[in-house]
Amino acid sequence: MTLGEILDRTVTIYRARFLALVGIALIPALAMFSIHLADHALLQVGHLFRPPTQRATYVWNFVVGLFFYHVSTLVSFPMLPALTRVGSGQIMGSPVTSWEAIRFAAARFGGYFWIALLKVLFQLILPEVAAVGVIAAAAFVADAIGAFNDVAWSPAAWAILILPALGAGILFAWIGASLSLAFPVAVIEPVRGFRTLRRSWRLTRGSRGRVFAIWFTILAISWILGFGLQRCLWWIVVLLYWRFHLVLTANGFYVPIALLMNAFLAGVVGPIYPVAATVIYYDQRVRHEGYDIELLMAAAGMDAAPASEKAEATAVQTDW
Repeated sequence: MTLGEILDRTVTIYRARFLALVGIALIPALAMFSIHLADHALLQVGHLFRPPTQRATYVWNFVVGLFFYHVSTLVSFPMLPALTRVGSGQIMGSPVTSWEAIRFAAARFGGYFWIALLKVLFQLILPEVAAVGVIAAAAFVADAIGAFNDVAWSPAAWAILILPALGAGILFAWIGASLSLAFPVAVIEPVRGFRTLRRSWRLTRGSRGRVFAIWFTILAISWILGFGLQRCLWWIVVLLYWRFHLVLTANGFYVPIALLMNAFLAGVVGPIYPVAATVIYYDQRVRHEGYDIELLMAAAGMDAAPASEKAEATAVQTDW
């Protein structure tokens, strides 16, 4: 399928199973809402450290945002197999309810948790460690030659900080696209552990650009909707103040409502990418392994070993 056909198929599945998908995705979204609300009311991690300069404040806010992104990844992973199960059932003509999908994921929680940890390690932590190491080494050299002595940093000083972070982002996107089919593989095939990452790496060959394009499209839609909802909320607050002289504080009203809106947005938009990854998984199996022919032979009563098992049995090395 082309990129447009994959998106069209994804939207069709999403509309057909909207309540089941959103109901599953709202569970981690509301869990993250509770975490953010508790942080806002009690911990306030963003204010634990008060940087001395504006530039340091930007860096600290980025670190805090990255921390919560890691937390969100681990919180949302238990529902990814359930979302994949719903999408796969719809594609294969055997729909499952949200409760059946959640029970399916819960029965294999340990194996999916291990896959999630491997994905976080390879997709997030390793690129971040590499970027931090490059930034630290380059900053040490730049400080030794006086690049950071000016009040306004030189272009070389900015490049030392920005380029490694940009490289880490590119590495994150590439590895993420390569490992994007790990959960569909784990849910649909009898493959577990590290082998799911290896299998995903093989299946995404030649289509990682499509995977990244779909991920970026969904992310852009989420950003646009989130920004629009934030602006609507802000204008409501302004209207209530000027029209009804109702004073609504940021801490008591605006931030909790904004967090709740973000949670529901995550619940509505969150299922789209797992469904798209499931569609891509089946498309890649048809593209590389003739999976459609395998299904036709099985329907005709002919014994055909799954192509995935053949690929695993004949592979003697991987090209990581």
